[in-house]
Amino acid sequence: MRKAAFVTGAGKVTGKAIALCLGKEYDVGISYVNSEQGALDTVRQIEGMGGRARAYRCDARDLEATKRVMDAFASDFGRFDVLVNNAGITKFYDFLDVTEAQYDDVMDTDLKGTYFTGQFAARKMADFGQGGVIINISSVHATGTWPGDTVYATAKAAVCRLTQAMALDLAKHKIRVLCVAPGYIDTGWQNNREDGRARMESIVSRIPLRRFATGEEIGGICAFLASDKASYITGSTLYAEGGALLPVITENDYM
Repeated sequence: MRKAAFVTGAGKVTGKAIALCLGKEYDVGISYVNSEQGALDTVRQIEGMGGRARAYRCDARDLEATKRVMDAFASDFGRFDVLVNNAGITKFYDFLDVTEAQYDDVMDTDLKGTYFTGQFAARKMADFGQGGVIINISSVHATGTWPGDTVYATAKAAVCRLTQAMALDLAKHKIRVLCVAPGYIDTGWQNNREDGRARMESIVSRIPLRRFATGEEIGGICAFLASDKASYITGSTLYAEGGALLPVITENDYM
C-alpha cells in the first residue's frame, strides 16, 4: 500500500514538481488557489504513474478551509504520511512604504499558513499513530538579504526557526520536521518581462554554480528528506541555492 503525501500550492512550477517527484512512490493530495488547470494536470500525471491523486482548492490564509482540506485528505486516503508546506507568496516592498495590509498578506500566507497547515496535518499524523514527515519550504532570504525583503525575509526566517520548534514538539509522535530553503528557481518568469533574459543572466553571473535550480531538483530533495534514507534527520534546514549565499556581496546595484 502506498503512503500518502500532501503538497500545498502544487498547481505551478515548484509545487507541481515536488508533487510529481513524490508521486513516483506516494499517493498525493495537492492544494491550489488559482491554478486549477495546473493542479488537474498534476493529478493526471500522478495517476499516469500508477498512483492515486486528488486536488483540493484551498487558500493557506483561510484556516477553517485548510483544516477541512487536511481532514478530507486524511479521510480520502486513509493515512497521512508526508506534508510539504510549499504554498507561499514572494513580494518585495521598500521598508518605508510597507503597509499593514501588505505585511499581513505575506505573513498570513508564508508564516501563519505554514504554521497551522503543519499543525492540522500533524494532528492527523498523530491520530494515525504511524509517524510522519513535515517539510516546510523557506528561502535563501531567511539568511541572505536582498533589497525590499524586510517582510518576506522575516517570514521565511521564521519558517526555519518554526521547523526547529516543531521538530522538538513532534518527535514524541515520531514526526520528523525538515525545512528546504531554495535559492533562485527557474519558473519561467524571465520570459514574461522585456528585460527578463538580461536580468536572469545578471543574476546567474553571481551564482557560483552559474544557473538556477529546476523545480525537479527541489522535488528530489523533498523526496529524499521524506524517505527512510533521511530517517535520522529532523529540525534541519537544507539550503539549495547553488552557492548563491557564499559570496560576501550578492547584490551590488541596490544603492
